[in-house]
Amino acid sequence: ANVKKNDSILIIGDRSITGIALILASISLGVMYIPVTSSNSVEFINKIANDCNAKLVFDSSIDQLFINHKNILSTIEIINNQDVLINSNLFNEIDVEGDDKFYTIYTSGTTGASKKVETTINNVSRLFDWYANYFRINCILTPSMLKTLKENYNLEKQFMRIEHLILGGELLRCLDINWIFKGDNHPTVSNLYGVTEDSGCATVYSFSDTLKGEIVPIGKPIPGKGVYIKGDEEIGEICISGFGITNQSNVFIHDGIKYYNSGDLGRYNGDGNIELIGRSDRVVKLNGKRVNLNQIDIAISKIDKQIINSYTTITNDNSLLISYLVVSDNNFSTDNLKKSLSKKLPNYMVPIIFETINKLPLTKNGKF
Repeated sequence: ANVKKNDSILIIGDRSITGIALILASISLGVMYIPVTSSNSVEFINKIANDCNAKLVFDSSIDQLFINHKNILSTIEIINNQDVLINSNLFNEIDVEGDDKFYTIYTSGTTGASKKVETTINNVSRLFDWYANYFRINCILTPSMLKTLKENYNLEKQFMRIEHLILGGELLRCLDINWIFKGDNHPTVSNLYGVTEDSGCATVYSFSDTLKGEIVPIGKPIPGKGVYIKGDEEIGEICISGFGITNQSNVFIHDGIKYYNSGDLGRYNGDGNIELIGRSDRVVKLNGKRVNLNQIDIAISKIDKQIINSYTTITNDNSLLISYLVVSDNNFSTDNLKKSLSKKLPNYMVPIIFETINKLPLTKNGKF
């Protein structure tokens, strides 16, 4: 493979030492990598590979999956672990610059297709510089991961050894974190907020004692970032400025500064910290991943003509996706629906539960 600077390579597989090594190699060679989990369907991976114009696909998954990908991705060279070990000429040495592309993430979009977000080396290195200066001994989790760990394990003693607990990616409720401050020794907790399009972190709120109220604030902007809450009411849309903004199609100028529209709603509290309220659209967070529920419904509508309408939602504990279907045939079976959706969507966006109903309940304004 003749992989050149700013070319794209697709990394298929789950978290592993080999994957980390390839990511580090990508950085040093100025090659942009796109991570995809091996649990996604070959059809979905094929779609991503073609969309990002991948010059090389690295498959660290099991042999059978490698064979399947090789059959589907017939126009792209595919290598596996053994190829890397025996072939040292897969990459050419390149001088890397800060504006070179680093990685691409496909996140949930509003049009029924996954949205591509590209990030440069400069964006990530500036964020890592702040991480290194702000945090010491730490543990990084999403709120849902912390909740799962607490429900299944006795964590009090383990957290006494941690100096800094970093949470982010989801709305954090006081009820889900105040328990950690019961003992004499406990970590400082930092609640981070950001979106994929700003390289992942825009604000931080740190605290070391129990909080009153329902929602933990997301705090104030980190160095190099700015936040403007747009709107005439108390609650408005959170807009982000500063380094790391990768999406230039959803920006505006305010007081001479370019801001990105996040789609998240927030407000300032009495301390000047920002509180995250929710979304202005049907985007939710599932295990730290952004999911546009409309994208799922659009995908469902294209699978079977017997599906008249659908409405996908998330459970109250933000743990499961459920799709309610209105169908034309009472004998309609949902058995193959999950398999068909996995060809169009990443695996984490495929609902766990499908239920058929007679009609979707509407509001007074005629909306779902």
